[in-house]
Amino acid sequence: MLSLCRIAPCAAALATLLAANAASAVTINSFQFVGALVVDAGAGPTPANISFVTDFSILSQNGAPAGDLITLNGSISGDYEFADPAGATSVLLTSPTAPNTFTIDDGADLFTADVNLIELQGGAGGSIFGSIDFSSSSYAGGNASLLELNSLVQSGTNVTVTFQTLGGFGIDLDDLFQNGSGGVATYSAAVNLASVSVPEPAPLAMLGIGLLCSAAFALRRSADRAV
Repeated sequence: MLSLCRIAPCAAALATLLAANAASAVTINSFQFVGALVVDAGAGPTPANISFVTDFSILSQNGAPAGDLITLNGSISGDYEFADPAGATSVLLTSPTAPNTFTIDDGADLFTADVNLIELQGGAGGSIFGSIDFSSSSYAGGNASLLELNSLVQSGTNVTVTFQTLGGFGIDLDDLFQNGSGGVATYSAAVNLASVSVPEPAPLAMLGIGLLCSAAFALRRSADRAV
């Protein structure tokens, strides 16, 4: 009769695998914040300039007003430029101050990430839309969500900030280029983390059972041959 103690090491390894995968589950997939920006008009070959002029405040996490990021403040540094759209509905952005920094203050430590603002689009209703890519980050504090965000950025997960203005300026990009924002405008933004594929517990359990059965069958065959 096959001894259970011969399968115990396999069972222990399976338990370790399940625990490791459960710990790797992504618990933060987005957070939303508001802030202010200003757009200075361009002229001819001189590009228009965008700058984020005040700190933003995080209002919700994963779609709800709860979480360890709520009420934390942050900032987006640097100046961003775009050339005359000439009728285009989207333009690429460049930055004379790159690399620029996205920062969140947890009250004791700073999460910092290098960012690149890559595109600007005209929007209906007087809004403009833009996106920012994270390229690297650092964080040594104790906020669980910021630790996870830092880990995901460093692992190469696609992390992007998308924003749109709330002030109703810039009916299209040509208008925005020629007239600017006419002062400071508010914006809303969301940090979106690309989904990370995490094995579900049930398939993992089935895989583990299959491995244990295979191990038991192999051991039994070995025992039968030895008789």
